[in-house]
Amino acid sequence: MTETLAGFVAYRANEGEEYMNDQQKNHFRTILLAWKQELMEEGRRAVTNMQDEPLNLPDPNDRASQEEEFTINLRARDRERKLLRKIDKALGRLASDDYGYCEGCGVEIGLRRLEARPTAELCIDCKHLEEEKEKARRRERSTDSATGIAQTHRHFDHAVDTARRHGIRRRGEPKVAFPYRALSTTDVVTARGKL
Repeated sequence: MTETLAGFVAYRANEGEEYMNDQQKNHFRTILLAWKQELMEEGRRAVTNMQDEPLNLPDPNDRASQEEEFTINLRARDRERKLLRKIDKALGRLASDDYGYCEGCGVEIGLRRLEARPTAELCIDCKHLEEEKEKARRRERSTDSATGIAQTHRHFDHAVDTARRHGIRRRGEPKVAFPYRALSTTDVVTARGKL
C-alpha cells in the first residue's frame, strides 16, 4: 500500500539508513519547492481574478458581497505569504543541513512529522510544550481583560452617577427635577411616611 501526500509518495527509509541523508533531503526539497510553486500560482490566479471583476457594482448588496470576498481573498493571500516565508526558511535550513532537527532541543523531528508538515521547526514534544505555554498566556490575558472590562464598567458607572449628581444628562435622557442619588431602603420608607 502506497501513501501519498499531496501527490508525493511517502518516503520509505531503509533499515539502518542515516537520518537526513541526501535522498531524504532531495525528497523534502522536492515537496517544499512544489508546494511553493503551487502557492505562488494560486496567488497569481487570485490577483488576476480580483483585477478582472468589475469594481462599480450598482447594487449595494452586490458591492458588500464583493468587498467581503476581496477581504477573504486578501486574508488567504496573507496566510499564503506567511507560509511562503516558512517554506523559504525550511529551504534555507535544508541548504545549511539544519533541516529535520528541532530548533528547541536539537533532536530529530522525524520523517513522518516532516511529511505531514514540511515546514516543522520543532519536534512534537517541544511543539506541545510551546502550545501549552501559549494556552496559559491566553488564559492569563483573558483573565486580565475580563478584570479590565469589569473595572471599565465600574469606572463608567461611577462617572455616570457623578454626572447625574451634578445635573449633567446623557444624550436622550429625560430632564429630572431633582439631582440623582441612589435610594436606600430607609429613604423609601422615609418618603412613604412623608406622603
